[in-house]
Amino acid sequence: LVARFEHRRRDNTDADFMTIASEGWNFNVRGFNPGGNHGSFLRPSTLSTLLFSGAGIPGGLVIDEPYDGLSFAPTLLRLVDRPHDGLPGRYIDELFNPASQN
Repeated sequence: LVARFEHRRRDNTDADFMTIASEGWNFNVRGFNPGGNHGSFLRPSTLSTLLFSGAGIPGGLVIDEPYDGLSFAPTLLRLVDRPHDGLPGRYIDELFNPASQN
């Protein structure tokens, strides 16, 4: 029983995700790295693009108002008609009310 417990305990410490990079890559965000890094909370590192496509998504819709990453989960949940109350962030209103776009 103890040996089985020890085996399970060791299995629980195995990595779920492994990254292998070429020599010279460093994932430290504190220093310059020509190979790349995970980014930081500085403005250029936080910009990203989000695209939606499919039934119910208005075609050619351009959203000029900035949203943050916290809008992803509420927007996705509202698209699939699931509750999204209590989550931080707001959903991307223009997807559901395209007439409100400038």
